[in-house]
Amino acid sequence: MPISKIITYFASQNKKQSARATLLRNLQCSSLGLYRKKHKRAMKDKYIDLIEQTFDFPQDEFTVEDNELNFHDIPLMELIKQYGTPLKITYLPKISQQINRAKRMFNVAMAKVDYKGTYNYCYCTKSSHFSFVLEEAMKNDIHLETSSAYDIHIINALYDSGVIDKDRYIICNGFNVRNTSKISPS
Repeated sequence: MPISKIITYFASQNKKQSARATLLRNLQCSSLGLYRKKHKRAMKDKYIDLIEQTFDFPQDEFTVEDNELNFHDIPLMELIKQYGTPLKITYLPKISQQINRAKRMFNVAMAKVDYKGTYNYCYCTKSSHFSFVLEEAMKNDIHLETSSAYDIHIINALYDSGVIDKDRYIICNGFNVRNTSKISPS
């Protein structure tokens, strides 16, 4: 919606200029994080709130050297020049780090409450179907969780290639099988 329509909606005709100035000032302050200081909100419902609660910037993985962005000491501009953008990078050591972090957190929590059961980490195949990602995850003595009928082909391929064996749990998380033969190309 154009800003003029927003102003017209929120302000009467004789106050249009002051409403416009106030709205623009609030938009500018909001982008600087000042809006929140001036106007306290009970609920965090802005996109910036999601970003602030989800991410910790700057992340340790990123560094800037000689005005160039690096990811785990890998110069990103060289990759962008070679492969173009958009570019998705999967840093395999991070997968194992996060799996082991989750295992440690569960072990600590289980010890605090004297839980006598076991914990089985299950990697959700829908987070990444790439074989190199699944192979990295499976190095951590884990199990798999599927949520799609297509994942069964992935499980079979992992088994056939020796990445998993019959000692692994495969949790099938309620997928629907659809009859796609009725769908015709348009």
